[in-house]
Amino acid sequence: MSSSRFLDAKRMITTAIQLFSDEAKLEAASFDFPWSQAATDVCDDIVQLSELREAVRTMKFLQTILQSMLTSASDVLTRLNARFTDAVNKTKFSAIPDDIMAHIFEMANQDSDGHTNDVGVRLSLVSRRFNRIATNLPLLWSTISFPRQSIELVKQFVPRAGTPCIHLTIEQNYRNSTLKSQRVLGMYQIMTSISSRIRSLSLSLGSYDIAYLPQILNSCSSLSLPSLVELKLECDRQTGRICRPSIRDLELIEIIPEFRPDVLKQIDDCFVKLNEMDIRDNTMDCWRSPEITALLLSLTSVAYLRVSIRLPRGRPPDRHKTLSMPSVKFPEIESFELHLELADLTQLGDAIDAVKASLGRFTKEEGAVVKDLVLVVEQVSEFFEKHDAPFGRIARWVATEKLRLCLIILK
Repeated sequence: MSSSRFLDAKRMITTAIQLFSDEAKLEAASFDFPWSQAATDVCDDIVQLSELREAVRTMKFLQTILQSMLTSASDVLTRLNARFTDAVNKTKFSAIPDDIMAHIFEMANQDSDGHTNDVGVRLSLVSRRFNRIATNLPLLWSTISFPRQSIELVKQFVPRAGTPCIHLTIEQNYRNSTLKSQRVLGMYQIMTSISSRIRSLSLSLGSYDIAYLPQILNSCSSLSLPSLVELKLECDRQTGRICRPSIRDLELIEIIPEFRPDVLKQIDDCFVKLNEMDIRDNTMDCWRSPEITALLLSLTSVAYLRVSIRLPRGRPPDRHKTLSMPSVKFPEIESFELHLELADLTQLGDAIDAVKASLGRFTKEEGAVVKDLVLVVEQVSEFFEKHDAPFGRIARWVATEKLRLCLIILK
């Protein structure tokens, strides 16, 4: 019986397909397929229950076959569409001129992660044409970051990078490994060999690098950085002398290198972050006020200065001594942000008096008008009451000076 149902269903499908062989017949048929007649006959005539049951089973079998055919056709269509789209894209890519493709590659490189900088490598592996275009674009190879990129990969980048546009980053060694240290030393040797082409340089020295510091300094003995514009130095402790002629942007983290005075006079943008690790540990070396002040005073041409410094805890402060900064002048200051670490909020009043004195000197002696003040207070003690804080005293001062104050208290 199932064979009969299969033959009936097959005959209906064959008859329906014949409708599509002639367009004129198809329009006349109005999609009145052969199986429609079966329903009409059943409805109009009195038939035996067994015949009706067989007709229902035949139509279910037909429906299953048609659904299977439709599913298969949909799957094939999806795959064909994907292949067609891929073929069209390949045709379009082949028609795009090389200079337009080069511009697209450079835009893709700008949107990529600057630390990994693998756009050039990925593009060069697509095809011979992509490899040819990517290899001739210095921008794709100008950012070098070690150890994210191996020395072998760095050696491939160097010949392809332009002159002078190399942005080089050497991160500190996080493992106490002789092999790792040797690779770091090898990277410093590469840095020296390409130093005349470096435009931006970021160096970080960790505790495992200190043991090899003499070798590193020896590798850098012939270092020449005539094109260097931006320099970032980060270190656990003091290192040797570094002085180069063209620096405009300077970022110093836990290090104060020795520069020639003429180098510091041309710095436009500077960020200094010192003593942030743990100055509470007396065994740790930290930068002292004279060293920090000497650095700040040497930045005579800086336009944008951001300073984050924790001063070491020494002898108890003299409560009768007025806090002032007579050597540092800010003639055009309009906004000021100050972070304080206090034992408890009862000391906030004295701190505010010191800030008032300094701001008053800015206004009186230098003509500056401070409009915005951000005061961040970190309280060391866990025990305090709100009434201990001189909030009313602060509010009266702010109202008198017509000052916009943002007070942030951290516990």
